[in-house]
Amino acid sequence: MPTTNARGHIIPLGSEASFTREVLFTQFGLSINDIRPVANATARDQFVTDMVAAGLEPSSTHPLFVMRADAPGLHRIEYTIDGTVWLPASGRLQFSSLTAANSWAVAYPSLLTTGDAAMIAGKEYRWFGSWLSTDPTIDLVSGVARTPGGSLNVDVWSVPGTGESVATSGWFTYNAATGDITVLNAGRYAVEARLAVASAAAYPDPADPSKTKQPAIAVYIIRDGIETQILTQDSVETHPTFSKMVKLSIPSISLAANTKLRVWIPGGGVLVPSGGTVGVGGVGRANGEFMVRSLG
Repeated sequence: MPTTNARGHIIPLGSEASFTREVLFTQFGLSINDIRPVANATARDQFVTDMVAAGLEPSSTHPLFVMRADAPGLHRIEYTIDGTVWLPASGRLQFSSLTAANSWAVAYPSLLTTGDAAMIAGKEYRWFGSWLSTDPTIDLVSGVARTPGGSLNVDVWSVPGTGESVATSGWFTYNAATGDITVLNAGRYAVEARLAVASAAAYPDPADPSKTKQPAIAVYIIRDGIETQILTQDSVETHPTFSKMVKLSIPSISLAANTKLRVWIPGGGVLVPSGGTVGVGGVGRANGEFMVRSLG
């Protein structure tokens, strides 16, 4: 019977001189775990089928390696020990969505070790019994419109998991009743908010009725629901035809654990004729977004 040498390759015993060259080369060649170039996943699966037919199905002692041409550049070398699950030799998994990553983790928990990395929808996550983002963020997208005539806690944001709104678990919560984002961990953060302001008709200037004025609106970000704790502000004058965008940005700020952040329109922040309103928000990212991102 053939044996294996120190490198794990199949070679004949000295007493097996009757083996033909074809048999010798076939056995020796099949025992080499080289990297097989393949065009795509279909060709990769065919490689497994061919190896099983040759009596060398993949296993922990005989893994199969491929270089898949249609895989992302740094992840083309893959291996399998069962012919079904292929892992990138880079050690970094890739998934199109968090749902796909969670499904994979449920199906193959034994393959994951604490700290394993994955790129999920273009962002890095690490495995700690669940996938946790290394770039903790809450990104809330506007889901409804409001028409404030005065003070308003801006609560147009869709809750995380609804539409395009997302949040990193263990880092942020959102209170839909008040519009507050709560930052659960102390650290430095970037804060941004955008809010669409609907078009509005001009109205006679009370100081000079021969002239007209456009309604205007002022918007703040405040801390812990305290109206005097203003972190940043912006204002816009409406346009008679087109919507405009209020833009609020704090590139870096130190926040204590459990700090609440709110987009807020003060009582005197809407300049309209008596009884008038200005529309803000709407459905979709183009109508508003409220985001807080950890800077470490």
